[in-house]
Amino acid sequence: MKADLDSCREINYINNSKQLLFFSDLYENEKDDPILHNPRYFLRNSVNEINKLGLFPKFQCEINFNIFYENYKKNEKKIDNLKPLTEHANLHNCLYKNNFESFFKKIKNSLKVSGIGYEGIKGDESHGQYRLMISATDPIEFCDNIVLLKLVNFFNIIK
Repeated sequence: MKADLDSCREINYINNSKQLLFFSDLYENEKDDPILHNPRYFLRNSVNEINKLGLFPKFQCEINFNIFYENYKKNEKKIDNLKPLTEHANLHNCLYKNNFESFFKKIKNSLKVSGIGYEGIKGDESHGQYRLMISATDPIEFCDNIVLLKLVNFFNIIK
């Protein structure tokens, strides 16, 4: 395993103290023979081939999530009883102001601290459903961002 120095970012999730995080690439041996089925290696090779054609792709996504008043884990067996945060669709309601901005601020701050670009959080089509829009970036950085988002940010937010 070898750290990818280009993936370095500062985080502060553990004990609220600053630390550096690196993503690593996997190698077969000391001769730096890459593991061919390593997702980062496979993606990097694919991107390099596309770049040779004069194309420079960017990845972007929207992550949909629902927020409920109740704790999901405590109500896992009676999921139909979970009450959504809002009782109407939020997609087209520009004037909708809610009391949950502090929760969304935690998400935004967490993204900012970890260097993950985002365009915003907005209401979506279903009751209590929201959409987090991750900014377009280089494919490898994008995938690193998604892994970091899943592993660190949401665990930090839900504390």
